[in-house]
This record gives sequence, structure tokens and C-alpha cells, in this order.
Amino acid sequence: MTQSLREKNPSAGGFNSMLMKSVDIALTAALGDSAAKAVKFYVDVSTITKEPDTFKKQLDKLFSASGAGSQLIEVKIMESMALLLKQSRSISVPTGNLETQDLKRFIEKCKRQFLLA
Repeated sequence: MTQSLREKNPSAGGFNSMLMKSVDIALTAALGDSAAKAVKFYVDVSTITKEPDTFKKQLDKLFSASGAGSQLIEVKIMESMALLLKQSRSISVPTGNLETQDLKRFIEKCKRQFLLA
């Protein structure tokens, strides 16, 4: 399978592609299409694949008036990631208490399971 096809279909592609799809789904679910596009203008969402903490800091800065906004998006990203892993790779990731989970650790856990599948 070619790399370009893998990037278009996250279930056939790599983990980073699936993670980016999770971010898109989460932003749209939490904020709607227009606001999701605005967030992507101000936040370099691709940083989540290599530096999740930097991505989190960018979100926190954008939603500085309300830490709840960035927390909601982080939870939605984790929910979306768990769903995509389940649908595409039959990988079950625990989703209980996502509000208390660290985004970076969750991503690392998902990546380990993705690579082992």
C-alpha cells in the first residue's frame, strides 16, 4: 500500500495519521466546523504527533480564560482516538475517567497498543 493512500485512510495508515484524524474529529465535535478551523489557524495541531505537551500548552494558551475549554478538547481527542483504534484495529483502550488522564500518556499508551496490534 502506498504512503499517500495510507495518509488518506487513517485505518490503513500509521498512528500519526490516526492521531491527526482524532484531533479533527474532537475539534469539530467540541466546537463546530468554523471554530475548529479557527483553532487550527492558531494552534499547530501537527505538534501533537511529536510533542503532545507543546500541543497542550498551545491549547491552554488559546483557551486561557477557561481551562475547561482545553480540557474538553483533550478529552474529546482521547475519546476519538479510542474509538478510531477500536473501529480500525479492534484495539480497546480504557476510557474511564479521561478527565483525569494526561494527554501525552494516553497517546503513548495508544501508540504502544497500535504498534503491537
